[in-house]
Amino acid sequence: MRGYHFNNAEVYSSDFYAERAAREKIHEEKERLSAQLDFVKKQNTQLQDEMDSLGRQSLSDMQRRHMPRGGNPHGGAAPHNMEGARGGDARDWQQQGNIPEHVCPKCNEILPDLDSLQIHIMDCII
Repeated sequence: MRGYHFNNAEVYSSDFYAERAAREKIHEEKERLSAQLDFVKKQNTQLQDEMDSLGRQSLSDMQRRHMPRGGNPHGGAAPHNMEGARGGDARDWQQQGNIPEHVCPKCNEILPDLDSLQIHIMDCII
């Protein structure tokens, strides 16, 4: 009977040490993953900041490209090749039923392309 209890004690002891080793291994893995997560979060924040910066730069470049020379960036003059697109002449398309592809829904200004229209709408609405 003594041998039986001794064997049980050995089994319990080996189970205890195996579980302890497994817990330590899991803890080490958790620490490693936590450090990796912190690194990835920091890297993600840096990349988001970089994207925001590039987005602002891209928008200002686009505005500069589509801004008429000497024009007011906040809803001033229309592009040179589109002079006369505002006012009574611009409403002719409404009477004819032919809606131009790039027209401001607020002031009915006709613009040459989608980028110019988007920039104009942002300025026109404000």
